[in-house]
Amino acid sequence: MGLLFRKMTVCLSIAALLAAPLSGCQFSNVSAIDQAVDEVVPVFFQRRAALIEKIRTVGKLANERVNALPVLEEAISDQVADAEEFVRLNQEKIETYLTSIEEPLIELRKIIWSLSKEVYESSDAERIFRDDALLFFALQYQIHAYQSVLEAATPLLFAFAHPHFDSSERIRSFRDILIRHFTACLGMTLVLSQDVDSILRQMHDLASRDVVHPAWVRSFAHAVAGIAQSSAEGREKIERVNEKIPSEKRDEFLSSVAEIYQKFNNASTLYSPYRSDSVGVNILVWFGNLTLGSFNTFVGLGVILFCMIASPFSPAIDFPTFSISQSGNQLHVAVGRWTYKYYFSLGLFEFASGSDAASDHEGGHAKQSMVLGPLYLLFILGSYAIEGLEGGLMERWAKAWAYWG
Repeated sequence: MGLLFRKMTVCLSIAALLAAPLSGCQFSNVSAIDQAVDEVVPVFFQRRAALIEKIRTVGKLANERVNALPVLEEAISDQVADAEEFVRLNQEKIETYLTSIEEPLIELRKIIWSLSKEVYESSDAERIFRDDALLFFALQYQIHAYQSVLEAATPLLFAFAHPHFDSSERIRSFRDILIRHFTACLGMTLVLSQDVDSILRQMHDLASRDVVHPAWVRSFAHAVAGIAQSSAEGREKIERVNEKIPSEKRDEFLSSVAEIYQKFNNASTLYSPYRSDSVGVNILVWFGNLTLGSFNTFVGLGVILFCMIASPFSPAIDFPTFSISQSGNQLHVAVGRWTYKYYFSLGLFEFASGSDAASDHEGGHAKQSMVLGPLYLLFILGSYAIEGLEGGLMERWAKAWAYWG
């Protein structure tokens, strides 16, 4: 991406934007995110008080470092010699500034990865909703920081993009550093936005199935409204920056941005399992649950038949709908809200009220059924009776099989 802005012809009016010292600029703070967190903490974050405080502390630290803009010496000039002097005096300050922002953001990404792993492993809908809300706010702190860095880097890139600066090795090197940071920040903004969309889809699915306390849903929706307004203001800022790009170069600029989006399109900061079953393994699991595990599959057929008969008489039971499960190990069967916030497996069937968010875990149970045969139900009910619904031997075994195959 080193050629990202080199061919852009930048008019003097854009360079003039940098005539005033950059240290006079102050970005918007994180008050919208903090206010949203304050609204939901009393409702459903009491048990996560330490974690939400850690997220807020690290998020605020990133914001403080974003706003701690270095005091730059001299003003940017369109004269090569003067621009080289500007780079000589300020490059180290700017690099230190950009690096200092990344440190708390790395810490936030570690929190996000760990928390999203807990969400992936859980089958408790209310716990998933609560922790998804935590993830949403952690992602918002990161997005705010990266967007602010983009706002800081954009005018510098514009100012040094003129082709006549290509004759200076010092300026070319400095420009490449800015481009790397700009590309990384733009890519991370895309990745984090995709992760936010993923989190919100899962929360919407849980809310639509009435498996989460309505007060939680209302509180989160009201809190997010303030962040949405703040985000709209941020988009307006970006649009105003885009308007300053010369019209003859705007298509080239947008094409370069599209390349960055393509590069980061499949990335994520959220946890995902380390393995993916092959077609052969999926066939083996299906065959195993039609042979040794057939008893469990027949019990599953009984549950399906019950739901077909009972669905007209109960609003909590839906007529079963089928799809291939996310894991590929089973048939996913949506049977309505009577399963409440839990998923369960019987042979070839993965039962839930809608989403297959815990599908890989349920695939682990399908493999247990294949191996244990008729003893599967005895083992799993005994494990639940002795150790509870979560954390018992059968649950740990299913999780291990889900992740490592």
